[in-house]
Amino acid sequence: MTKSRIMKLKVEELTVDPAVQRQLDPRRVRKLADNWDPKMVGVLTVSHRLIPDFDEPTEEFVVLDGQTRFRALELVAGESDVDSLITCEVFEGLTRAEEAAMFLSHNDRKAVTPRDRFRLAVAAEEEWALDIRDIAADHGWYVQGTEKSAPKAKVFTAIGAAEKIYSLDDGRALKRAFDVIERAWPRATGSVCGETLYGIGLLFAENPTGLDGSGLVHKLEKIGLARFISAVNDRRRTHPGTSIKTAAQDWTVELYNRGRRTHRV
Repeated sequence: MTKSRIMKLKVEELTVDPAVQRQLDPRRVRKLADNWDPKMVGVLTVSHRLIPDFDEPTEEFVVLDGQTRFRALELVAGESDVDSLITCEVFEGLTRAEEAAMFLSHNDRKAVTPRDRFRLAVAAEEEWALDIRDIAADHGWYVQGTEKSAPKAKVFTAIGAAEKIYSLDDGRALKRAFDVIERAWPRATGSVCGETLYGIGLLFAENPTGLDGSGLVHKLEKIGLARFISAVNDRRRTHPGTSIKTAAQDWTVELYNRGRRTHRV
């Protein structure tokens, strides 16, 4: 059991590590500060870190849950004589991975953006997130905040699509989607996106064997990335209510089958 204790800490004693937190929304901070009510602060969840030093360790109190309330009190205390003491449950001896896991356990994952959830899951060393990170890195891509040492890697943001494709077969279809995307559009900076991951990933997920991958690459290369994305979004516009996932899947199947007498899907 990880030990914890209740402490009263000043806001200036607290800090935030972005690696184990969601991205801060300054508008929410400002709104909370403008309508400040001390009764609404509650108890912050904090990790007590000891940082090795030459003489003796220095300490940090890192906010794991309650970042918005902490930042709002910081604003209020800087603008008035409001008491800056805040009640905290302070945990001792947590690793960085345990800190990230604690944040996720204290927050509704649906309320955390897909990118923040992924970044925190990587920090928490969750297997699915590490697998997606490594599949992307093997093809020269990364999600900001989770990059490995790859100075020429390209950033992609469609982590929600990547997560859904990964969940279908533990990453096999996602890996094949990255393979095809890189072969078809090797120099395109925006080729890993929701349209391409859903379209190509779902094609492989639902047809794990027998697909003509080289033929698909040739067709994608011929039409180009811009036309592929445009075609998916045109389908959404002409079929109101269609999700990007469905539109991308339907159009990719149509493209794959085009001109084929055999091996259709």
